[in-house]
Amino acid sequence: MAEVQNIKALRPKRKILEVAKKTLKLSISDEGLVEEIQMTVETGEKSRIDEGYQFHGHILDVVLDAECRVVLEIRKPSESIDIEELIRDDEYGQVIDLNEAFPDQFRYKNEQSEVADIPDDAMGYEKLFADMHDRLRQVDVWRKQLPREESRMDKEVSRYYHEIEQENFNAARGYKLAKELQKTLRMRRVIKVQRTELESVSNELQTVLEQFETIEKRLGKSGAFGKEMVRDWKDLLKD
Repeated sequence: MAEVQNIKALRPKRKILEVAKKTLKLSISDEGLVEEIQMTVETGEKSRIDEGYQFHGHILDVVLDAECRVVLEIRKPSESIDIEELIRDDEYGQVIDLNEAFPDQFRYKNEQSEVADIPDDAMGYEKLFADMHDRLRQVDVWRKQLPREESRMDKEVSRYYHEIEQENFNAARGYKLAKELQKTLRMRRVIKVQRTELESVSNELQTVLEQFETIEKRLGKSGAFGKEMVRDWKDLLKD
């Protein structure tokens, strides 16, 4: 699979930038859009398509040629995230739901457990241990990804600072830039707080994960005959 040799060399033609801003309804400078394109290629999920390769980001998707040297097209993200919908007001100010903001990285299954019969309930501890282990693994994965998300927010803040410094704007445009910067700063703060909290318990988290692995191994090796015997009784008890 072809690889991008020089991220900074990916600078689309002006026509592609103009079409992208119009299609995606982006109020952003050409340089800011170029930085977003480069960041998407650098951090986005890569997939093979007929034209070449597509890189998926939160704001846009980038299509490169088969050699990963030329930007062919900028598209709407295949799974777009509406930042406006993620931010809501509460008594402490605006907050962001990270479970919704990063669904591919941090998602818990909300399933209602069914009422079990006596044998299922008696053996249900195995599934409980497995579910708890899966959730802790998800938290650990998110802990490792938080620094990258914080870095991405840092780049967004720098981009807004650059626009404010360089662009000549009226009051309406200035207000919009300020609100967008505010939202990005608040998102970065939420991520930073989450990272600090999880890093503070990272050693304990690793210990618990190791303990769960030991428990699952022991459960898998023990009581094989008893489990088989109980399994054979289930249908009789339901009658």
